[in-house]
Amino acid sequence: MNAEAPSRKIFGRIFSVAIILIAVLLAWAVSVDLRNNPRTEDAQVRANVIGVAAQVGGAVEEIHVVDNQAVRRGDLLVELDARPYAAEVELARARLRLTELEIRADEEQIAAAEATLKEREARALYARSYFERLPRLVSKQFITPDKLESAQADAEALEAQVRSPGQSSIEPETCWER
Repeated sequence: MNAEAPSRKIFGRIFSVAIILIAVLLAWAVSVDLRNNPRTEDAQVRANVIGVAAQVGGAVEEIHVVDNQAVRRGDLLVELDARPYAAEVELARARLRLTELEIRADEEQIAAAEATLKEREARALYARSYFERLPRLVSKQFITPDKLESAQADAEALEAQVRSPGQSSIEPETCWER
């Protein structure tokens, strides 16, 4: 029995040291766990919670975060349905194109009015010049006085059309009525 006694003592000591080491390791593991995940029955928890508000409204299409996930500034949290915004952009582009076409049409109307005015100025100048040549022909009796009066009336009517925008076939006011 004496031969077994020293091996039993060594085995007992090794077993005791192993139990002590296991107990120390378990105590260390529990302390790490309690440090990372504290537990208590009567404690208050403080957390950094920040409210989030969208800059624009819309239907949420996809959520990229889960509850209590830590996020940083600039992280994508949710995706909104882009279709209403794309429709608004297309509507704005269509309105822009329509406005550009209206401007182009107005510019063409202005150019046509200017051409009509130049034509009327030229006709009025010719009528005035024609009228000023006729008195010599009346004095030589190549034409009748009523022809002279008719030429004068024509010259005055054409000059009045140049001076008065109301006589124009294209009214400047109608260019801006839209």
